[in-house]
Amino acid sequence: MQYSELLDVFNLRFINNVKFSGQYDLPVIYANGNIQEIQNIVSFNYYNTIRNKANYYVHFYIDDYQFERIWKQPMRYIQILKQFKGVICPDFSVYKNMPKAQQIFQVYKQRLISALMQNAGINLIPNLTWSDVNSLDWILEDFPKHSVIALSTNGCLNKEVKQEFIECYKKAISMIQPLQIIIIGTVPDEIKDDERIVGIKSQIEYLHNLDKRSKM
Repeated sequence: MQYSELLDVFNLRFINNVKFSGQYDLPVIYANGNIQEIQNIVSFNYYNTIRNKANYYVHFYIDDYQFERIWKQPMRYIQILKQFKGVICPDFSVYKNMPKAQQIFQVYKQRLISALMQNAGINLIPNLTWSDVNSLDWILEDFPKHSVIALSTNGCLNKEVKQEFIECYKKAISMIQPLQIIIIGTVPDEIKDDERIVGIKSQIEYLHNLDKRSKM
């Protein structure tokens, strides 16, 4: 990494090749209109364990510290991710107890890295995220409509937050009208009848099932 890149902690060197839109000048990403057939998927922190990369999709539904490095060195990891079949947008966490400025910056990071991935020709699946129902108005202001999208239910289905998750999910889906909805994790009963949904086990569920089988 060059010295000038070390100084550019905001990745300003990339913004001339990205379009911005909306009240907060978020980087624009484009719809993915191709229905995805996902058989193999791996979380970013395990990408280097995969041999047949062209058969796998990569997701970022893991703790932020495990992929913050992609913000610090985006082009290094984009070159690696180009070897995979597809990538779900990085999922920098957005929590409702964060100051709004921090929420906006987290979404900005997600969108900028995603725009750079699309510019590099990566088969990118937009990631749906929110902090609460009110955040959807600005997060989805220029979010791709009529697209294949993805989201995760990890940590969203306990009794304290499940109802809010369902409320936000239904509002978001009505706003963006996706072609296909890839859900990493458990698909709640309240929405499982939607034929657009493709459910995929999360890394936690996969490892839990392996542990259960090993004890049988």
